[in-house]
Amino acid sequence: SKQVRSISFVDSWAPSLPHARWRLFLHICAVEDLELQSLDFSNAFIQVPMSSQGARSPKVYVKVPPGMDAPPGMVLELDRALEGSRQAGNLWYKFLRGILRRWGFVPLDTAETIYVKGSLAGGDFQMLAIHVDDVQVASQSVALQQQFVDQLGAEFKYKLSPTSRFVGYDLERDRVAKTIKVTAASKIAHILDQHGLQDVHMKFTPCAPGVHMSADSSSEKADLQLYQALVGAFMFVKEFRPDINFSVGKLSRFLACPNTDHMDAALYLAGYLRRTPGKGMVFGESRDYRIRIVTDSDHGNCPDTGRSTFGITVFVDDSLIIHKSKLQHITTLGAPEAELVALVLSICEARWVRAMLWQLVGARDRMQAYTDCMAVVHMANHQKGLQRTRHLNIKRHFLHDEVSEERLSVEHIPGKYNFTDVFTKPQNRVLFERNVEMLNVC
Repeated sequence: SKQVRSISFVDSWAPSLPHARWRLFLHICAVEDLELQSLDFSNAFIQVPMSSQGARSPKVYVKVPPGMDAPPGMVLELDRALEGSRQAGNLWYKFLRGILRRWGFVPLDTAETIYVKGSLAGGDFQMLAIHVDDVQVASQSVALQQQFVDQLGAEFKYKLSPTSRFVGYDLERDRVAKTIKVTAASKIAHILDQHGLQDVHMKFTPCAPGVHMSADSSSEKADLQLYQALVGAFMFVKEFRPDINFSVGKLSRFLACPNTDHMDAALYLAGYLRRTPGKGMVFGESRDYRIRIVTDSDHGNCPDTGRSTFGITVFVDDSLIIHKSKLQHITTLGAPEAELVALVLSICEARWVRAMLWQLVGARDRMQAYTDCMAVVHMANHQKGLQRTRHLNIKRHFLHDEVSEERLSVEHIPGKYNFTDVFTKPQNRVLFERNVEMLNVC
């Protein structure tokens, strides 16, 4: 239990679905042409008896609500998990997990909110993606799908949700092309309307080329609440809009004390989103589960810390599963070191994708990594440049082990073809649009 008084009582937890896991889930649904259905549990937490965990069930008491006649000092013991209490999310997950296990579903070791049953070869394969009280069900046949829905109706109160919407995102499916496109068009329209930005000037890129923001500025302070609300909304959108990843990451560095320069950059991004609300990520097309990694790093480009911004992408075939644009956690002394750190982090992410694919579809092909830094390629394949990277010894050995054990190949990609450049620096319109197209964002 995560709710022990004086130890972890302040923890609150509910089963959530990380975006990367959902992207891989959608890719498999598309290429295997699985039936897809979304469900929403009605008042999920209240459906859970507080005694559902037997002797390990917590006892939770609440004060008598106003208007109820009761003796002074009396408290009430909860019979059902109450939404808003810290125990509710954890109890809901354990209760749901127990029922799903009884029906034969097993959570993945690599993703505890994705459950599987059966196999693709056997024709009885089913997957569940769970996000608190929302569930997406993927089945190999309509009969399996209906069987699960009937089982669920015997245990829970629920309602069917449109397959074109899930956890705030819009889904478009093409069964002929075997693709699923995910956009945040509805969320973008809501953001612009909520903040009165329906008429914001439209832009062709998410950030102005050549503009480098910093915390040190003589500009006036911006409206903190408005800035945080805007950037927080952009963070939700960027999960399926990798084209704005760099801009949102840059803006999020100034959440504590934004100035008018930062606000102008946020409004610039809003203008780009107004122009491109229907852009999104496309999953599927071909049944190829090869993993491809492409990384880049812009050495020392942060004027406040001297750290490097890195961009990593992990593809399964042409479907982008993981995309990140972040400030590195250490200050590197040279460009090859920054590229090495980015590559090692991307390999860690790709290893998780590989493990999840092995559990779901039995695919475990050799991963391919690409970087535009020849020094890193030599480190990986020939153990060159060791004296200059002794302070990154563990990362270098990790990279070499992955290559020598033939789990990974590292190859050079010319800088002009490295589309992850879009995650590390502002770009002009021509370069930006070319790189975004190569990310399979349309």
